[in-house]
Amino acid sequence: MAEQLESQDTAGQADKSAEELKQQVRQLEKTAAALAKISADQHAATQAAAQQPAQAEPMEEKVAAELAQAAAEKPLPAAVKTRLHEAQDAATAAAEQLKAAADKPTPAATAATQNAAEAVERASAEVQAALADTERRQLAVQLGEVARAAEALERAAAAERAISSTAEEASKRDGLTPPEATS
Repeated sequence: MAEQLESQDTAGQADKSAEELKQQVRQLEKTAAALAKISADQHAATQAAAQQPAQAEPMEEKVAAELAQAAAEKPLPAAVKTRLHEAQDAATAAAEQLKAAADKPTPAATAATQNAAEAVERASAEVQAALADTERRQLAVQLGEVARAAEALERAAAAERAISSTAEEASKRDGLTPPEATS
């Protein structure tokens, strides 16, 4: 499944310009910043779950909502969206376990919040990996665009030199012949 997601990601990236990839880098940076806050919220929920599950439940629900919002952002690679949805599902499951625990900490609720914390960390790692890959791809595409522009300038300079040479030869004679003037 991971290979399939990776191939889908790279297939969609092949035809993107450096500017489009730069926008995706910005979106991934925004998602990484959101995940840093979500991770802190999840850590607080995990800590609260060990003492007061009733207080941790709304915290987990908030984490799940924030993860849903982060996953809704576009454009995000499929692998990132998958990890965000997995983390959202884990946070939702943790909230349900905390609700069932009521006022007493239970091993199931504690394990569920720990699982949610690990899922948030996996999502964060996936975002960081996608960010690094997209930055590399963006720089490679930008380099290719600059190389193509340099090649076009070189062709234009060569054409200008040819015109200049033809004009110089013509100035030594009586002018351009009709075929030289139209070429």
